[in-house]
Amino acid sequence: MDLEQVKKLYDKAKKYKEGVWELYKEAMKYGLPNESDTAGDITLKDPTGLYDSTAMIENGKLARKQVNMILPTNIQWGGLKTDFGTTGNSQQTETMQSYGNNVYKVLVESNLNKESMGFFSNLGVGTACMRMGYTGDLKAPIKFSNVPLPNFMFLEGGSGEVSIIFVETQNMRYDQIKSMFPEANIGGLSIDEDYKIMESVLPVEDSDKIEYIVTLNGFDQELYRAELDYKPYVVCRALKCGSSIWGNGVLINVLPNIRNLNSSNYIKRVVGKAGIKPALAFEGEQDHYNKINMELGKMFYMGERGRNSITPINIANNVDIELMNIEDDKKQIREGMFSSYISNLDMGGVQPKSA
Repeated sequence: MDLEQVKKLYDKAKKYKEGVWELYKEAMKYGLPNESDTAGDITLKDPTGLYDSTAMIENGKLARKQVNMILPTNIQWGGLKTDFGTTGNSQQTETMQSYGNNVYKVLVESNLNKESMGFFSNLGVGTACMRMGYTGDLKAPIKFSNVPLPNFMFLEGGSGEVSIIFVETQNMRYDQIKSMFPEANIGGLSIDEDYKIMESVLPVEDSDKIEYIVTLNGFDQELYRAELDYKPYVVCRALKCGSSIWGNGVLINVLPNIRNLNSSNYIKRVVGKAGIKPALAFEGEQDHYNKINMELGKMFYMGERGRNSITPINIANNVDIELMNIEDDKKQIREGMFSSYISNLDMGGVQPKSA
């Protein structure tokens, strides 16, 4: 497939992402507040306007439990399957078991568990993407990378499966490009500049192969192209709604409660500050008003009784109603994200759940 065709597919994938991105950004604001909403942003995002961390805590709890369920430390969850059936002899079975144990050991000793935490945190928003790459190092041959939500987009195939994936990485140095793509044609690149790299993963027509293309600055220049037997990226989605191909995660499902809770906690803080340092109304002689400096623990003279007075203004009405709303929204967020209901798989003999 030539780059012009690939770019047209990218433009279609971009439109699908634009259809959900505003909603995703709001869910990220509350559930992943430090996550940037722009690809390649190297600054740590300041979570301004946030007054409650319930959504962030629940999304983190849910991600940790999913990691524990799918990648448990007390059960061998990986290995190799064979198609020997009943024809395989004991030697073949034993050999494959040994290979399977080695595969499992490589996966366990990789950074999969660490990267999976970010992967499942993104899945709480609705969609997540993971990269699996071969390092060439026999001690650690496989390396996983969770892809930030702003950096990828995709298209579906005929049966609704993810078939085409685009991953954009900005601010890549020359040495990083050389390390990630050792066979790429990067002779014309400068070691003093940063570059934007686009990776495209597409199915090869009438084949089980995958076409993997690496281009520079969008689709300006092709650096590398290969046919692979596997997908270097895997996209996982929560429940889809309507015609969107992106998933609706638990954070989006409880977004109304998250908004209300954030607003209620802001009001609670305003009311609390008003109770500590309320607005004051002075009645009396102007000269006395000019001399008064209200300080905690300090005595001051108000003049004769009845001539001057200071009255705190109660701006809060029934605060208890707002406090009830806070507890209500917290309960619905916790139930909607259902992290409290998932077993930790601490019972013997329980099989890990599949992805």
